Amino acid sequence: MLIQSPEQLAAFDRTGLGRSDPTRRVLLCPPDHFQVADVHNVHMAGQVGAVDPAVARREWLALRATIERIGLGVETLDPAAGLADQVFVANPALLGLDRDGGPLALISRMRYASRQPEVAPLREWAERQGARLIEIPAEVPGTFEGGGDAIWHPDTWLLWGGVGPRTESAVYRHLSNTLDLPIALLNLVDERFYHLDTCLAVIDTQRAAIVRSAFDTAGLALLAAGFEELIPVDEDEARTRLAGNLYCPDRRNVLLPAGAPTTAERLRAAGLTVHEVTTDEFLKSGGSVYCMRQGICW
Repeated sequence: MLIQSPEQLAAFDRTGLGRSDPTRRVLLCPPDHFQVADVHNVHMAGQVGAVDPAVARREWLALRATIERIGLGVETLDPAAGLADQVFVANPALLGLDRDGGPLALISRMRYASRQPEVAPLREWAERQGARLIEIPAEVPGTFEGGGDAIWHPDTWLLWGGVGPRTESAVYRHLSNTLDLPIALLNLVDERFYHLDTCLAVIDTQRAAIVRSAFDTAGLALLAAGFEELIPVDEDEARTRLAGNLYCPDRRNVLLPAGAPTTAERLRAAGLTVHEVTTDEFLKSGGSVYCMRQGICW
């Protein structure tokens, strides 16, 4: 079932569709080969060759330390030479739990040729973990960029799916039919917010942080129907600091790209503990905190 209106979402019966999905561990990939090698989004324009590897490593280590400090375990993928964007481990798959509570991995089909080799290492990791792998058959058209565009609704067998430059609706239809999974579709209308995770951050079952300008009227209405409270990310901070790419793994702690004071204050006003993480080198590639991790709930 693809959900595209508040009326459809209101008619969706969540009874019996609860999921116990606390994040237990986080998957990261060290930035050994990270660089801006080509331009895939507007943030990368003018940044080719501009990454300082030593600074990037310090920022990545600080992110890892912050994740560990709030009590989560860390798993790492082995970085592969030639994969400049592998550090953005959210994109090659989406991890989760199936209806029976077993490990699940929705395997991506990346849009750009330079990123397509990132899929195999994450797929192999998930397979070793015993996850049920869901892959896109050749006959299904379109691309799908995993946790970059697909975000689970906590405690519910429901997925929020971004439709835009990296993921197409035909893939969501296939995933919905294959898994009997309701997917609420959100059209992305601003090229600066090319993945859903740059403009939607789910906090808990009833709250989410959003970049309002990233969505059309229908999308904003759908989000308002899906959450009791929508915390607005400051628009300027979203554009310049990717403040919408924040991460809340436990419904209490928020990892927020540093340099977004207005957004930080709004999150604190909502009762959340904010941990600011500097990701300046990764912003040159159009990625930040959420892109750089993949939550593991098994």
